[in-house]
Amino acid sequence: MIRSISGRAGLLTIAIGMFVVSPLIAQPKPAGVGHPAVDVVTLKSGRSLRGVVASQEPNGSVTMVVSREWLGSANPTLLETALKENQDGQRSSWTQARDRIVERQKTPIDSPNLVFFLKQEKERVDQKLADRNLPEIDFLWLDVRHETIAKIARATPDRQKIALLGWNEHLPHVETRDASSLEKELTNRGVKLEVAPVDLSDRIPPRPQSDEEWAARMAIVEYSLAEPLDFQGMGDVLARTREGEPANLGDVLPKILQQQLGSVFKDLINDGRPQQKLKGDSEWLAGAIRQAEREKLHGFRVTRLDIDPNAMRVTVETRFVAKLAESRWRTVWQATETGDGTKPRPQAEARIEQDPQLKTAVDTLKSLGLAEGDMLKQAIRIGAATMATQQAADAKFALFRDAYVRHLDGPPLLITGKPE
Repeated sequence: MIRSISGRAGLLTIAIGMFVVSPLIAQPKPAGVGHPAVDVVTLKSGRSLRGVVASQEPNGSVTMVVSREWLGSANPTLLETALKENQDGQRSSWTQARDRIVERQKTPIDSPNLVFFLKQEKERVDQKLADRNLPEIDFLWLDVRHETIAKIARATPDRQKIALLGWNEHLPHVETRDASSLEKELTNRGVKLEVAPVDLSDRIPPRPQSDEEWAARMAIVEYSLAEPLDFQGMGDVLARTREGEPANLGDVLPKILQQQLGSVFKDLINDGRPQQKLKGDSEWLAGAIRQAEREKLHGFRVTRLDIDPNAMRVTVETRFVAKLAESRWRTVWQATETGDGTKPRPQAEARIEQDPQLKTAVDTLKSLGLAEGDMLKQAIRIGAATMATQQAADAKFALFRDAYVRHLDGPPLLITGKPE
């Protein structure tokens, strides 16, 4: 049996591009299907559902987002049921948000920005509840039970992005056309496929949130509007930093040079002993969690650098960790960026060479005969790659953060991380 979704926990992932779209326009007969741009769930009944699989439960059940127009053509009976339940879910979500805001306002709030935001949000959801005319729904949530599913075919991220761009451009029959056909038409219209994910989230209906999703959402809001807590480091060592602060290359570059020296520095630093294995997540995050709890904060961001001088590669992992309703800390969002340390970045390299902190560190290493010629040049180039890679990771975090500080009823927030 298939039923539309209302009242489930947030399940939409950032990977599907903050989904929701503008109205679609009926068009002529679609082209044949080779590689669809959308996910296709084939049912045992022989029918299929086409859209975006937002989540999949361990038992195989899935939650989908589908176009109202497409569902009306493919299964008018299901559309009628789905519309009713999605509309009911909207009102339930606004009632729930209002009650939770009122509860939060009962406790002291030190941040004027947060006080103003909560006041605005309560006024907004009150207005939504007072309005008898619900906004038009372009896309719907569907919950598909595992026993009804015969097969699930997921589109690649590149093809999913083509689908989002196609919906945004009002292309015909996005669900049933070949991805290459959609890509060609987008290109002919001058649409750049390399653009950032299309933000269509304002057009998907909100729905009730679990206690865990609400706690994570409020942690993001408090981090953004009240008091941010940030950590940064390499390996298992983290230090508190200011929000958006770049890596301290005065600390990073000497470490790169040490790694380049290999066995020489192993003898000097570790007495020839093998380096210890990196700790698991729960261990290296423990200090950051203790700091957040001491300050009575509910969320923090952590950024960790991994530099491989031999491969001339930089990896930046960044996370947002939140305290959920069950008082357990979880990673609620994370992203990883990799940078090429062989790529010339003349302007960044020049800035690094003039950095006073770096100059002091390099002068010390030079006095020991440990920072000469090509070795130093490679270290600076890796430092430039570190800066560029961190900026890319920061941009991803900004997209995530901004999506969840607009409103308290959406977009849905998927919590996949294990307890820390």
